[in-house]
Amino acid sequence: MRLAAAGTLIRLIWKVHRAELLSALIAAMLVAAAAAYVAWSLNKYDVTEGCLQGRAVTTELSCESTDAFLEESLSLGGRVALVMGVLPSLLGALVGSQLVAREIDEQTAQLSWNLAPSLNHWLWIKASSLGLGLGFVLVVSLVAMAAMEWTRFPTSRGGMGFVDYGAHGPLILIRGLAAFAIGSLVGAIAGRTLPAITISTGIVLLGLFLLSLGACVGISQQGHPAGWEN
Repeated sequence: MRLAAAGTLIRLIWKVHRAELLSALIAAMLVAAAAAYVAWSLNKYDVTEGCLQGRAVTTELSCESTDAFLEESLSLGGRVALVMGVLPSLLGALVGSQLVAREIDEQTAQLSWNLAPSLNHWLWIKASSLGLGLGFVLVVSLVAMAAMEWTRFPTSRGGMGFVDYGAHGPLILIRGLAAFAIGSLVGAIAGRTLPAITISTGIVLLGLFLLSLGACVGISQQGHPAGWEN
């Protein structure tokens, strides 16, 4: 009986929240496709680690494409990384803010609560379902960004430190789920769809701004990876 009720509740969750979940998936897939394209495009350059580490003094024929590699990596790859630095938090705020707010705003909360044995059970099923859906979307982006960053920074072996801070690695997942939790709390308090989205987005953008300031300080203290000096 409990399994049947949980299955019905999950189907209802999908019906209510499919718009934001599909929007998040499409946005993540577009950025993942862009990251994959950058990785593919950069692989066409015949650039070795030696070229990147000593490009200012090398005169080897094999290093002629180094400047073009760095220019494309900074311009095109930098734009993709900039978008990915913001996207997980925005997606988390979008999905999380609707966790409770949409049910209250559209007056479907009573039906959902009646299908669950308790309010805690309802909240657990709904939060875990939306959280897993969001997590899958973020992992798709994480994998694509890992491939792109590995190609952009071959001398660092994928370890860029504060370079493109928050746009690669586990921070994609952490930021998205943290924003999901913030959005869920705001939505439960606001109880309305549009105010919940607006307030949640404002909070996560402010948080990203403060984190970016910290990243800038870290970059100034750490310096750039080898091969990126002007």
